[in-house]
Amino acid sequence: MTMSRLPRVLLFLAGFSAGFCASLRAGNVALGVVALNEPVPLELPFTNTGEKPVQLGVITTSCDCLQTTEGPGSIVAPGAVIHLPFTYRGTKPGRVSITVLISGVEKNQMIENATVSGFVADPSWMISPAELLARKDVPVFVIDTRRAERYQQAHLGRSINLPLFAVKTRSDLRDKAVVLVDEGFAPDVLLDEVNRLRVMGFTEVRVLLGGVIGWMRAGGAVEGAPSISAVEVAQVSPAEVERARRTTPWESIEAAHPEDVLRAVAPADSRPLLVIASEPTVSAQIEARVGPSTKRPVYYLAGGKKAWADYQIEQTALAAHTGQILQTKPSLARPMASGGCGACPK
Repeated sequence: MTMSRLPRVLLFLAGFSAGFCASLRAGNVALGVVALNEPVPLELPFTNTGEKPVQLGVITTSCDCLQTTEGPGSIVAPGAVIHLPFTYRGTKPGRVSITVLISGVEKNQMIENATVSGFVADPSWMISPAELLARKDVPVFVIDTRRAERYQQAHLGRSINLPLFAVKTRSDLRDKAVVLVDEGFAPDVLLDEVNRLRVMGFTEVRVLLGGVIGWMRAGGAVEGAPSISAVEVAQVSPAEVERARRTTPWESIEAAHPEDVLRAVAPADSRPLLVIASEPTVSAQIEARVGPSTKRPVYYLAGGKKAWADYQIEQTALAAHTGQILQTKPSLARPMASGGCGACPK
């Protein structure tokens, strides 16, 4: 993609009066896994962290697959948030990483970079637990890519445990039906490898939607530790959630009773739901009432509310230690160099 094709979708941050430093702080947006050529609407939030109003002018994106209809002139008051409408459309499988640049015309005006992240996949690369269960008489090679301890805890029958990076060494499976399995909460990781494997000649490799826990909730049998519960298999650490959130939109909810979660799973929502239970017995009650019936992927935070609080304190301290304030330079008023989004033709 050449710079001449780079969209200049409207932005300059012009203060209402000279001599002050205005600022907009951009949020990041996770697309999740989206289908090829599917238009995806999204909103990108920007917060004015300055002390004066600012007026929007030009928004610059690093790929023309992300467009906005927001025109110039919108006024953002101090402390206010504006949600800018965008539409993304990926025409090539792969990871999505698009920078949205907000810059100012005044020399000392701060800039902020927002990132839109996700993965574009062919729907045929994925298989649901119900579809896999229906193929019980069809030879399928199931490869569980999780850590050995999680595999030993619970795994699909006849599956083999193999690190994801080693799948490509199994040249004997190039023309076989292969299903890759993991925890299910970050499907972009496996889909990224499917993209590579298909280029290498693995023509029938797919990803099991929902991972092992999705398989269990669909009625699929597992082998491993005796009397393993779905709650134990669906445990995720705060760090795992944070990594998954970079590309997949999550919702979290603190729960002291199953009713707290029942209200959250009622809508038709495909985002993973992280339950932060007040105590382990609450997780078991929630799983009994919610797990088998909901279409939403439900996970439970390992360590509960205290683990989440400790992790947030740690991350806040880390951000305060490493945070930087960027100042606008004259060159930033020009279009940024573009390398595409990763899921676009170059």
